[in-house]
Amino acid sequence: MSRRTEWVMHIWGSKREKLELLDVEKFHIDMLKKYQDEQKKFDKILVNIALDDINDIELFNFLKEEVGKALVCDDVEFKYCQNNPKLCEYVTFRPYVFDRMGESVDIFYSHFKGRCSFVNIFRESFPKRVCYLSELFWSYCMYHESLNVDEVKKVLDDKAVYCWFYLNGGLCESGMKYVEDMVNAVVNNYPVMKKYFSKDMYNNSPGSFCWYNMEYLGKIFSKKKEIINISDEKLFVESSKSGTLTTHFCELFIQLFLDDKYVYSVGDYNDAWKDMNLAYLYIYPSKKICRHLLKEFDEYIINNKII
Repeated sequence: MSRRTEWVMHIWGSKREKLELLDVEKFHIDMLKKYQDEQKKFDKILVNIALDDINDIELFNFLKEEVGKALVCDDVEFKYCQNNPKLCEYVTFRPYVFDRMGESVDIFYSHFKGRCSFVNIFRESFPKRVCYLSELFWSYCMYHESLNVDEVKKVLDDKAVYCWFYLNGGLCESGMKYVEDMVNAVVNNYPVMKKYFSKDMYNNSPGSFCWYNMEYLGKIFSKKKEIINISDEKLFVESSKSGTLTTHFCELFIQLFLDDKYVYSVGDYNDAWKDMNLAYLYIYPSKKICRHLLKEFDEYIINNKII
């Protein structure tokens, strides 16, 4: 029996003065429309909207309608939950991806990226407009490199993870410190995990766009129950640089325990990444990653009057 194919999508339903789409939401809806042919290859698409106000059903219905216009899969389900800035995408990834370890399903996980990092982290380093374009291009690349379902399904017959960007012990200095900080926070709060960590496997699929063969992952971790069964309480701990461990759970946690034989990485971007300590700033203006997509991305941002 073949594995099912599902797409799990996280959206932050933030409060707004007017019931209208934010620019970042419009961008991601455009991307959904761009890949409608690939959508039809999924058995199901699940969209979870994390509302700042759990009782704001009007906003939920608005986003459901607007996003739903771009979805053409036969089986689409919308859910909502309470947003928590300390948990971020965890509220979607944990129940609808991670906790399904062992199921006979390939899951593509994504989110409406571009709401926080370019403003909160780098606002004093680069003009906001440059940071914004870098993050949009990052997302544009991830959609392009991830949504080739037929190819992905073939690869996942032998691999547990498929993502557009993967590193193994080759992180830049700031990236390594970031991952080490996360690992130390896990071990300090949950010492039994120390035996599973190796610096040779400090991996990352930045941006959180990633495919998982959940059945294969279940087999890999079948004798490492502490990893699969880690509780929320053991993750709700502040790390010195990265907030709570849940903040980047979906792009780091599983990857920290996998060596290369379980992973397929699209493209060879490791060297370019090492040269870009602050990738959110440099990915678009540097022209070092996904150069083949620059022309069509530039056409998109000009035609849509993003600049």
